[in-house]
Order: sequence, then C-alpha cells, then structure tokens
Amino acid sequence: MNNLRYASLLIASLVLINCVGAYSITQVYSSLSSYNVSTALSSSLTAVNATYLGSNYVTLYQGTTPFFVINVSSSPYLIVLNATQIYNIIRPHVLNASIKLANYPQLSSMLKRYQSSSSTSISDCLVETGLASGATCTAANYCQSCGLNPDCSKALYATGGPTGTIGIGIMQFESGYGILNSSFNNFFALSKIVNSSSIGKDQALLNSSFANISSISRSLYQNPIFPPLANITNSQFAACSNYIKGSQPSFTSNVPSLSGPWYCNAVGFCQFVTYNYSLLNQVQVMLNNINALPITNQQIMGVAANTSVLEDTYVLPVLTKSKNSQFATLMNTTLAQYRPSVNKTAMLLTHLSNATLSSQLLGVQGAYANLTQNLLSVNLTKATASLALKLSAMQSTYSRLEASYLNVTALASNNTALLIMAQLDSKSQAPNIASLAYSQLAYNIQVNGKLSNATAVAAQLTAYSRQIKGAFYGSEPLFSLTEFTRALDAPLVGVLAPLIGPSYQSAIALVPFIAPLTSALVGIVILLLVYAYYASLMGKHKLRISPRSISAWRKVFLIIAALVIIGIAINYAYASAANASAPSGAFNSAISSASSVAIIINGTQTPNETSCATALSSQLGAMHKKVIRATISNSLCTVQNRTISAGSCMSQYAQQGIPVVLMTSASTSSIGIYSFYGSVMSVSGNDAFMAACYPAILIK
Repeated sequence: MNNLRYASLLIASLVLINCVGAYSITQVYSSLSSYNVSTALSSSLTAVNATYLGSNYVTLYQGTTPFFVINVSSSPYLIVLNATQIYNIIRPHVLNASIKLANYPQLSSMLKRYQSSSSTSISDCLVETGLASGATCTAANYCQSCGLNPDCSKALYATGGPTGTIGIGIMQFESGYGILNSSFNNFFALSKIVNSSSIGKDQALLNSSFANISSISRSLYQNPIFPPLANITNSQFAACSNYIKGSQPSFTSNVPSLSGPWYCNAVGFCQFVTYNYSLLNQVQVMLNNINALPITNQQIMGVAANTSVLEDTYVLPVLTKSKNSQFATLMNTTLAQYRPSVNKTAMLLTHLSNATLSSQLLGVQGAYANLTQNLLSVNLTKATASLALKLSAMQSTYSRLEASYLNVTALASNNTALLIMAQLDSKSQAPNIASLAYSQLAYNIQVNGKLSNATAVAAQLTAYSRQIKGAFYGSEPLFSLTEFTRALDAPLVGVLAPLIGPSYQSAIALVPFIAPLTSALVGIVILLLVYAYYASLMGKHKLRISPRSISAWRKVFLIIAALVIIGIAINYAYASAANASAPSGAFNSAISSASSVAIIINGTQTPNETSCATALSSQLGAMHKKVIRATISNSLCTVQNRTISAGSCMSQYAQQGIPVVLMTSASTSSIGIYSFYGSVMSVSGNDAFMAACYPAILIK
C-alpha cells in the first residue's frame, strides 16, 4: 500500500483532555479501542515520548518494533500513517535502541580475542624476519629487515636473495600484516565512538575493516616463509616437481614473481600461524546481527513503512467505512453528474477535436482520481468542491460544442434523408443525383470521423443541401399514374386481399392481379350501361334494324371491350409498379390518416435499434399517434405479451390500416417503403446506420 497517499495525520483517537499541551497516556491506550485493538495487544505495548516539528508524539513499541505513532498535541489524538513522518519521529529512539542491541564493546572484545589467538606466532615471525625492528623488506633496500637477523640473512641468500623465495615471502608478509594490523586498529577505534549521529557511516567502515581482517587472516599463512599445512597431501607435493627449474624453485600464488603453489617452496622459516577461526566466525555472526538492525536511514525507513502498514490493518477498515459512506453520499448528490458527463464528453471528443475540452476532461478525471485514490487522506469537502468546479466548467464547454456538433449531424442526416427520399420517390434519375449522393457520403464520413471545425462543416452542409434540393425538386412530376393506380385500387385490394388466404406474403404477391379487377368492374359497368341504352333504343323502336346498324353497334361493343382489356392491362402494369415500392409521401399519407403506428424490431434488438425505436415513439406520440411496439423472432411476432405468427401479425396491421416501421439489423443498409396492402417502411442496416435513425427524419 502506498503510504505516501495519506495525509500527515488521520483521525485516530477519542477524547483529548482539557489541559493544553498535556496528554493522558491512559487515553492514548484507550483510543486504540476505536480501531478494534485488543486489550492484550495494548497492554503489551510500551510508550516512548518524542517531539518533532513542535508537536508531541507517543510511539507504542512491542519490544523494538513500533506499532502505533500517535500525535498527542492534536485534538483529538491522531495516528500518524505517513511513513516519512513516522521515520522522522521514531529515528532517534530506533538508532539508540540499535546501538544498545549492537553491543559494540562485546564485539570488540571478541575480535581482540581472535587477534590474540595468533599473537605469539605473528610476533615471532616479525622478530625472525627483522620486521619487528621497524625496518622494511624491499628489492630496492635488499630486504634490509632480514639483514638484521643473521639466520634470516643466510636463508635469504640461500634462496636467491630479495627476489627469491624468502625475500618475496617476507615482502608479502610485511604487506599483509600491515593491512591486517591497520584494519584491527580501525575496527577497535570505530567500535568505541559509534553513536546515533554517525552509526550508519561507522557501521559501513566496521564492515570494511572486518572484511580485510577476515580475508587476510584466513590467507596470511599461504606464504613460503611458513610451514605447509598438515592437510597438504603427498600427491599435491608430488605435483610441485612441475614447477622446479634447475636448482632454484619457482612458484607463485600469493608470491607474485614466482610460479606454482606456495607450499611447493614452503621452508617454514617462521612458525605456523595459529588463528582461532571459530572466534572469527562468532564475530561474523555478531556483525551480521548488527547489520540486520535498523541502523541506516533506508533500514529505518523500512521500519517506518512496516509500522504504517501495521497501523493500516487497524485504522483503515474504520476510516474506509466512514470515508466511503461520505464519498457515496457525495457521488449521489454533488458528483452525481460525474460519470455521465465524462462519458458524454469522451464520446464527443471522438468526433470533435477541441483542446480546451480535452484539457478540461483530463483535469476532471485527474481530480476524481486524486479523490478516489487518496480518499483517506484528502479533505473531502475541499476536494469535492474542486472537482465540482472543474466538472461545471467542462459541462459548460461540452454543452456549447455539443450543440455545434449536433447541428452538423442533423444537417448531414437531413441531407442524407433528402437523398433517400429522392430515391424512394423514384427521382434517382434526377440530374447529378449520383454525384450528389457520393459527395454526401464523403461528408458523412467526415462527420463520423473527427472534426476540427464543426462550424465550417455546418456551413458547407447547409450550402450543399440547397444543391440537393435544386437537383430533384424540379424533376417531380405533377401527376403520377402509378400513384393514381395505388389510390384507385387500394380500397378494393384492402377488401379482397384478406379473403385470398392467411399468408401475408401471398396476399402481397396477388395484389397486382387483384387491382385490375377495378378496371374490369368499371369496364363491365360501362358495357352494361351501353347495352342497356342499346336495349332501350330497341324496345322503343327508335333504332332501325339493319345490317349496317348492327355492325356499328357490334363495333362499339368490341371497342369498349378492347378498351376494358387495355385498361385492365394498364392497371396491372401500374399496380405491379405500385406494389413493388412506394414513395415516402405514400407512407407519410398512411401515417397521417392512421390513429396507430406499429414499430417492429425484427431479430435480436441492438442498443441503437432500441434507441431509434424510442425516439420514433416519442416523435409519433407528439403527432398524437398511438404507438404499438412489437418484436419478431424466429417467425413469431410478440406484441403486448401475445405471440402469433409474423405473417398473421403483418396481416392484422394491414387489415386495420396500421402503418408499420420494421427495423432489421443487417450488414447491408437499405430503406424500402411498401404501401398497397398495408403500409410498411422497412429499414435494414448496421449499428451506425440504425444510430442515424432515418425513419424519424423521413416520417413527417
């Protein structure tokens, strides 16, 4: 858990006593009960006072582990959860406790015992090599120290002089002993002066000195002036013959100028070094334990972080419950508009490029993130007020830009609807209609993308709509035989179609054959009238019967019959055309004359289909039309908790004169209108097409 997200202090206790600057240790303990700290735990904690930046604190320790850090200068008492502040408060006490636990005097005493374990053999070798006198052994001074001892001088010359076995061994011993002795002295001096202000640096130097002591003292004997170890095997000694060159041995390990293991030429000039390495191991364990104590700033910061986490386990559940309750109230009141406003703004920015709104959205989201992520530390009142202010500014900018964008989308939709109406009204042959449609498609792609200047695009669309209107309004015919046929034959079709059979599709297929019956009936009536007139003339003897007159009347009847047949054929042709599709005006006329309109969603509903159906319902409601909502799935129509076949459903609406808007989700977009046996606007398309909700634009 990131403790830095908390404020310096959080509510943590019950009651502060009246005396300013004083505190009750009893109340310090009792305040912990607010956070479900058990009495057993409280009674095991020891209080330690501290002062930091003018405030008084009580830290409760269990042994050396701080459990709670409490500010007793506040009212009420406050538990400190911030790890950095805890570090500053506990550091002096933790350092002093670490120094006591470290027991540097005992550590120094143990190391002195280790040093003394080899003092006899080391001192003897210093005397034998002349180094005890203070003289040195170098190639330049011809190993002056060794020359002070006749036995050493004799051995030196017998083994090749200063650069031979004895000479190199004495030089190595002098160097190793010098570093070793200096490291011992540094260690003992440092262990006497360790204090809370320098313990981190001093401990690092102690570790460095001990590393030298351990390394050198464990390898000091690897030198030809000392006898070989008892554990050197005969086979190891036998291998030494590989390094013999003439009468003068040549070796190296710790002897830099020679080759071969040191024991191959070990002459045992000095006695064996007798360090007690078990003591060294004990010192190492003691030093490791000290290093594990919180000594460095980083280690103490770790203790502070652990304390903060430990406090969290008690404090956070209580504070979280309280803060969450407050935050939930704010989200339902002051910040109720946050999520919908952010979602709407983010959606608008996918279609509109605006630096101001983008910046405001980031500011609102950042303020909300700060509030939620740092809920326990922030001042809810101030943080909420700040977020509400940012939210209000964003909503104001959003409203202005949304109006501009909605104007663009409305213009694009109206232009597209105008082009759709042109095609539905059979005006697709109007001049430039194809070119205009492709140009509008380019505008629609632009609108559905990301606009940088909605006002400029709106002006372009407004000008373009005038071009679209001018392209096909002038091509509209004053009179349409197809629409005349629809108007003439629709009543008879409405009466006879239900008698054909239950299948709605079958009835539609037979409409072109039903419609000509009107022409046939008219023709029969005309023939009957003419025949009645002919019979009347004959009965009153006003018509002279002659082959010529009979032939004339026969021609009249044949002409009338031919005209009836021609009328039936023409009626069939125009009825077939009217049965194939209808202009938008025919559907709007059906809507206008109907008291109810059915909206049917065919197949699984998509969110955009539902949204369009809802918008269309509102529009029809404003036109004082009763809206019937239905669905079709697996050829079954469900309406008002009643399920019938889809064909029966459509037949009933056709017989009752109820126009239908049928929406179907599909990969290919299309709009078709049928208005002969019933009136249906069929809309198919993908989500984006359904989102445009063209029926709401086409229905007037």
